[in-house]
Amino acid sequence: MKGIRKFLGQTWWIFALVMLASIAMAYYSGIWLYYALPPILVVVAVYMASVRYDSDGNLREEQRMR
Repeated sequence: MKGIRKFLGQTWWIFALVMLASIAMAYYSGIWLYYALPPILVVVAVYMASVRYDSDGNLREEQRMR
């Protein structure tokens, strides 16, 4: 959980921008599939945070170097 907070603390604006763009594309184009992108991005963010941080919120790269 700490890893997700740290990861989104650094990259929240990227995910927010993509989610807003996805909703805008769905609204203006009428293609309902674009509405599925924001929930998929949540899964991607959790996966990326779990790969980058351990459960204590420490970078995994730092652990490998020790």
